[in-house]
Amino acid sequence: MKFIFRLIGILVVLLILLLAVLSYLDSKDLLSGKLGRLISSLRVLGKQAWDEILLFMQDSGIAEDAADLLDQGANYLRDTVEPHVTSKPGSDAFSTPVPEATPAG
Repeated sequence: MKFIFRLIGILVVLLILLLAVLSYLDSKDLLSGKLGRLISSLRVLGKQAWDEILLFMQDSGIAEDAADLLDQGANYLRDTVEPHVTSKPGSDAFSTPVPEATPAG
């Protein structure tokens, strides 16, 4: 089962890399024919899908809900978690050994 998930993951990564290379080639007008039209229409569909996702997020208020949940979690942590007791700088002073001169000899 683990092998199947790895195989699917590798195939997805390869597909993304292939689409990225084809999209780059299309942006440089190096593709022609059916493949060029396919990549161009995939690019347009991707932009339309992204616009729809953003519109959905704005209409549904998902982003605001997520921000509110983050604020609630931060407030909860501030109220319930006690800060660690730390010593003040210099309070744990220790004596630095002074080097002694040794006779040359």
